[in-house]
Amino acid sequence: MHQSWNRGYLVYPADARSTHSTLLLDSNADSLTVTLESGPHTRDMFVSVEHPLLNQSEPTLVPSATEYQVSLPQGPLYGKIKVWTVGVYFSTHYTVHILRLDETMNVTLSSWNRFPSEQQKNEHGDTSFEEERRVQYLQQNSLWYVPDLDMGHNASLQVRIHPVIFAPLSLHRNLPEVPQVTDTACECGDIKDGFGDDCALQKPVEQARSSYCIYLLATKPEIELHKGKASVAGVGCDIVSWLVNTTVSGKFVGLSSAGLRHARIDDVGLLPFAHVKTQQVHGIDSRFSIDLPPESLMQEATQLLISPTPDATDVEVQTIPLRVVSHAPPISLIFNATPAAFLLPAFDSQDLRSEYRLCGGANAAIDRLSALVLDSRFRVVNSSIYSSADCNGPKYDLAVIYSPAECLREAMNLRDLTSLVSTCADESGVWHFIVGMNKPAAVTKLLEAKASPDSTSRGETPLRIAAAEGREAIVRLLLEKQAKVNLNNTDGETALSKERSVPCDPTPLVSVLTAAECYMDSYVLEIALQQARLDVVKTVLEEASPALFGDEVKEAFANAIFESPVSFIEEVTPLLAHKGMPMDSVVYDEPMIAGAVQRCSVELVDFFLAMNATLSRALLKNTDECKDTTVRSKINSLLQPKAQTQRL
Repeated sequence: MHQSWNRGYLVYPADARSTHSTLLLDSNADSLTVTLESGPHTRDMFVSVEHPLLNQSEPTLVPSATEYQVSLPQGPLYGKIKVWTVGVYFSTHYTVHILRLDETMNVTLSSWNRFPSEQQKNEHGDTSFEEERRVQYLQQNSLWYVPDLDMGHNASLQVRIHPVIFAPLSLHRNLPEVPQVTDTACECGDIKDGFGDDCALQKPVEQARSSYCIYLLATKPEIELHKGKASVAGVGCDIVSWLVNTTVSGKFVGLSSAGLRHARIDDVGLLPFAHVKTQQVHGIDSRFSIDLPPESLMQEATQLLISPTPDATDVEVQTIPLRVVSHAPPISLIFNATPAAFLLPAFDSQDLRSEYRLCGGANAAIDRLSALVLDSRFRVVNSSIYSSADCNGPKYDLAVIYSPAECLREAMNLRDLTSLVSTCADESGVWHFIVGMNKPAAVTKLLEAKASPDSTSRGETPLRIAAAEGREAIVRLLLEKQAKVNLNNTDGETALSKERSVPCDPTPLVSVLTAAECYMDSYVLEIALQQARLDVVKTVLEEASPALFGDEVKEAFANAIFESPVSFIEEVTPLLAHKGMPMDSVVYDEPMIAGAVQRCSVELVDFFLAMNATLSRALLKNTDECKDTTVRSKINSLLQPKAQTQRL
C-alpha cells in the first residue's frame, strides 16, 4: 500500500514497508485528506481514526484507490490513523501517529529613545530601545507603551516564530523544554509587565469529564538530527527544512493599517515583512522583520497578521491588534475623598484625564494624594510646582491642580457645584474669587447648588464682600436668597456698617444699590419689605428718619400687606409706625388697610383698625370680593363703626 497526505509532514517514507510512521500536523487543522493506493495483492482496505476526544468507531471499508477525508479535533492531543489491508496471502496493519504542531511567537520592537535616561547612557552607552513580548500577551494587551521614541529614526519590528511539537508530554516541571501536562491551571507564574508569563505556549484542553492544561516553559532554538541508516530520523529526513521553509509554505507576516504609507504595500493594503534567514545551521526559528517610521505603528486599528503554519496547502492567519503608544501607561490617582476634600472630577479609570483639581481648602492635604501605574516597567515621579499661573513647567503626564479658582472653574465646566459648595465655598475663598472677579453667573450657580449666602469666606460674608467691591448684580442676587445684611464678619462688621465717610454717610451696601448719596437706606428697606426680611428692616430702622418713608417704601409696604405672612405684617407695622411712617398713607389711591381687605384677612383688618388706619368709600365695596360670606360679614362688621366715625 502507498499513502500520501495533503497536510503536515510525514517523517518516514510512505511505502509498504513503513508500517509505522509519524505525521506532524498543525494543531489548528481539523481535517486532512489521505490518498491510499492498494497493492496488486490487496483485496480490501479499512480505515479507522483514534483520538481522545472521539468516540470509538468501527473501521471503514474504502475503495482500493481513493482519497479519504479524515476529520480530527483541533488541539494539541495525540491521535492515530490505522489502515488495515486484507491481502490474498496475508493482512497488514499500518499506523500513522499524528503529533500536533504549534508555534510560539514573539514580537520585538527596536527604536531610539528621544529622552534617554542618564542611567541608560551610562550602562549602555547609547540611546537605543528594544523590547520583546509574547504574541499571546500582545493579544490581551494591544497597547504597547514605550518611552518617548525619536521620530527622526525608523523603528524595527521583528516577529520570531518557533515550532513546538506536543510530544512527548511530561508530568515533571524540571523538563522546561518538554511540554508539561497538568490537571490544574497552567503553571505559568505571574505575568511580567510588557512581556507575558513564564509559558512560551499554553493550551487548555476540555474533555467531557475532565480538563487539563498543556504548556511549555522553554524552547530549543535548534534541532540536530542524526541521519545515519540506523538512526530514528533516517538518511533523507528534511524536517528542519520543512519547518523553516517560507517559499512553498503559507508562512508569512504582514502589517495592516489605514495610516500606512510604504512602497511595499500590496493591493489589499498589507505591508509584508521580509524573511530574515537564520545563521544557525540547525535552527528552526523563522524570523520576519520590517523597518518603518514609528508613527506608522501608532495608528488606530493597526493589526499584525501572522500565518505560522509550514503547510503549503492552507493558511492559518492570526490577527493581532497592535498600537505603539510613545508615553507612559495610564496613571491611577489614589485619594481618599470625603465630603470635605475631593477631586474634580472624581478619578475614573474608564474616563482618564490629564488634569484634575484638588478641592476642599485646608482639608485637601496634598500629601494625602498618591499615584501609581500598573506597569512595573514604569514608575511615577512626583513633582510640585508652586505658581500663580497654570501648570506650564516641565512636561507631565498627569497634573493635579490645587487652586480654589480652578476648582470653581472645573465645577462650572462639569455643571456640578453641589459637592464644591459643601466646603470649598467657605474654606477655599471661592466666594472671594467669584465676587472679586464679578461673576454673577457663578454666584447664581453656587446658590442653585444650595451654597449658603451667609457662609464665611476667609472671615467675610459674601454680601459684605460684594458691597465693599461694588458688585451691584451680586448684591441683588444674595439679597434675593435671603442673605443676612446684619451678619458680622470676623471684625464684627456687617454689610450695612458705616465704612466710608461721605456727606450723607451711606453704608457700602446702600451705595451699591443706588446712585444717590442721601437717605438711601430706603432702597434697602424697600427690598426688605418685598422679601419679608424682618432682620433687615430692624437694621435699617435703627437710625432711620421720617424722610426714609418715600412713595417707593410705602408701595412696598402696601404690597407686603397684601402678599406677606400675617405674622411679618403684625411685627413690622409697629416698627414702621414708631419710626414715623403714617398709617393713613394712601397708595394706589387706596389707604394702607386696603391690602388686608383685599386678601380677606379678618385678623389684619382688625389689626390695622387698631393702628388707626384710614378708610375710603371704595374700600367698603371691596369686601364684595371675599367669596366666603362669613368672612365678608365679619370684615364689614369691623369696618362699619370706623366708617361711621369717619362719616363715609
